[in-house]
Amino acid sequence: MNPDAAKVRTNAPAQRAETPSDCLHGIVSLHSAFLSSARLFFAAVALVLARGEGLAQTAPAPAATALAASARVELTGDWRGGSLAGHAPGRGTLYSGSKDAAATWFPAIMNACPVRISFWVSPHERNTPAARVEVSRGRTSLATRIVDLSAEPARWEPLGVFTFDGAGRESIRVFRTGSGTLRVSALKLDVLDPRDHDLVWQTLILDDFATYDPTTLAYHAFVCKDVPESDPLAPIVARLGAEGVLPPVSPGVFAPERIITRAEFSAALGRVLGSAPATEPAASLGSRFDTSAALRLLARAAVKSGRPLDWAHAPQDPSDDHAWALALGLDQGPADPLRLSANSPLTRARAALLLERFQARITRAGPPGSGWSLAFQDEFDAPALNRAVWSVSNRQSWGKLLSIRMTPNVVQQDGLLRLFTRREKVGDFEWTTGMVGTNKGFRQAYGYWEARMRYAPAPGLNNAFWINPGKGAAGEPGWEIDMNEGHWPNTLNASLHQDGLASLSKAWRAPMDLGRDFHIYACLWDEKEIVYYWDGREISRKPNTHAQRPGPVIFSTAVLAWAGTAGASLADSSMDVDWVRVWRRTDSVSEPRP
Repeated sequence: MNPDAAKVRTNAPAQRAETPSDCLHGIVSLHSAFLSSARLFFAAVALVLARGEGLAQTAPAPAATALAASARVELTGDWRGGSLAGHAPGRGTLYSGSKDAAATWFPAIMNACPVRISFWVSPHERNTPAARVEVSRGRTSLATRIVDLSAEPARWEPLGVFTFDGAGRESIRVFRTGSGTLRVSALKLDVLDPRDHDLVWQTLILDDFATYDPTTLAYHAFVCKDVPESDPLAPIVARLGAEGVLPPVSPGVFAPERIITRAEFSAALGRVLGSAPATEPAASLGSRFDTSAALRLLARAAVKSGRPLDWAHAPQDPSDDHAWALALGLDQGPADPLRLSANSPLTRARAALLLERFQARITRAGPPGSGWSLAFQDEFDAPALNRAVWSVSNRQSWGKLLSIRMTPNVVQQDGLLRLFTRREKVGDFEWTTGMVGTNKGFRQAYGYWEARMRYAPAPGLNNAFWINPGKGAAGEPGWEIDMNEGHWPNTLNASLHQDGLASLSKAWRAPMDLGRDFHIYACLWDEKEIVYYWDGREISRKPNTHAQRPGPVIFSTAVLAWAGTAGASLADSSMDVDWVRVWRRTDSVSEPRP
């Protein structure tokens, strides 16, 4: 990966503290939950400091939930994570050179009160000396001022005191008016006592950036009290409920052991497919329904779905539903726990597991549309890695990596490609990681590239799936496509780096722990653009200028400062790859350069 392309720091613990003297001081720290509408929620802690003449007398501070119901920040233009420190230990910066770049904060303060606003400046000589900051209420501008982002020192730049009307309509926007880089880190709002501006009710620091499109990634995850968070079923229940596939039977109640009928399961499958599956005769809807019957229903739906299934070994008898269920991984063989209940009535818990398998293998996987053929795949089911196809890096590191890649850290076992991270001294490095690429056995230009992966469940690691063709002919620009450089627990970084051009990189945060389960990361690459996907949902598009040569599949891990603070939890953890598949178009007349 591009050693100079820093990504957004998200995992280091935030340490925020304000220490004004002789006042009632509250600190509210906003943490992004990235649920519906990318809402940010926070908790307030009131700290009472005694004055020399006694405690300050003031009106009661409003509750935190009254102050900010749905604070958020929106970014336009292409942004990247910077290596400059932000306003507090562990907090980074974002920067952009796009002409249309802007950051807009919507604090949503639902209380009529005066607010002192400050903008954090992390100075750099390449930053713009003419950033315009505008405070508005709805479409009415309240004030604007120019801030020099290149001038030392690092500081909270005061913008002034403004009266908020309690309707939550205020916004603060920063954008570039001249040359240089626009850089942002945080916005601070001191909510003041209306009668005494020396008294601070709350200090709100907005520094988490929801840079994904909430219409494609965010949803309200249903939490059910009868499915504990520690239960492996919990994230599946949350997701199926949020998507409307298998919602709770009542608020907060999933009823995992309740029997589900054939008609109910068929309807849920129809919601997965976006239409009624029409795979069951009406006469059978009231008959006995068990796990085995559900698997047959899923297999028939998969075959009729029109989704590309050439990655699976089709059974000799194409009408054999049981064989199709095995071929597609819906039935996972003799060791499958669901086989123990094959002849038992289907419960909602088992139905959820089966529907999740169907989505992971059928509806979330594979390229969009038709006109594709499978060019490469590895399911990692063999006893060992195919070294005729894959090359494994040994004693390799560069740039800002805090680790070195070693051959023993790459292991194929239990149907997975596993890249382990170990805390061990090798030369000047304290950490070792892993990297593999299909340099020996496969290269392709364009197509649909996808892998099902699970992050190492610890901060400090870059979990990467990418393409880089290496050096080309003399004078030919280099490039790199990062389908994802992910940081635990939920950050995705989809990037395109091209020699001579600004790197295009955006960060998203998924509404779940990406180290807990597998998800599909993919890109559709053609001559004109790169389209990025997560679990079958488009999350970004980037114009393609130089990425025209064939490249290999690459998986790697690396310890990085901006991926969080590496600690004991990272040692002996692994990034796991379930499978990788690359498709080529069969209906395209364009040919890549050799």
